[in-house]
Amino acid sequence: IKHFITGHWNGQLSYKGFYDRYLYTRTLLEDVQALAKKGGDFRKFSKGYTLTQKFSNLVNSPGISESGHELSLNHLYKVYSGKPSFVEKLRELIRNRRFNEGYAKLREGIIKGAYLCTESELIRYAYYFLGQRKQADHAIKLFKLSVELYPDSWNAYDSLAEAYVKKGDMKLALKLYQKSVSLNPDNHHGKKEIAKIKKSLRG
Repeated sequence: IKHFITGHWNGQLSYKGFYDRYLYTRTLLEDVQALAKKGGDFRKFSKGYTLTQKFSNLVNSPGISESGHELSLNHLYKVYSGKPSFVEKLRELIRNRRFNEGYAKLREGIIKGAYLCTESELIRYAYYFLGQRKQADHAIKLFKLSVELYPDSWNAYDSLAEAYVKKGDMKLALKLYQKSVSLNPDNHHGKKEIAKIKKSLRG
């Protein structure tokens, strides 16, 4: 690179700001391509490849976010690995109204690593079923899968607990919220829900 000309960019309008982003992008391309080439575990890789852990100099930098970083990882891995996206297959089932018939096969593919699937995608579509479509049973299947794939995720347990509250199974929801709080003592939402459920169970 010989010249750097600033343009429509709300970031750090300096050579350093640009070069930090250039190195970030180049590193993403190289690391994700290497992972796909050797057939590594993308779930394990992405869990340890956050902005905070790998690119701390870009945390809270204009135009850079953890969610955008995750989207970039997912997109690059899909391109380099050639694996179909879980989201695309799920949308197909929803569009054809075949979730009940097709979920078992989809789940098996995710467990075996045949599809590209992240925790945030699972939880986002589970909430889609829970909120917009009012289909708690479908939501619970996806929330359970997120717990199975990400057993150390407090958010997965918290979300599954919320679904069981909607189903009216307060005792199971309580256990799940307690598990979530044990994984993340700073989960204030979970603590509030535990108190509410205990009060409700006492009558």
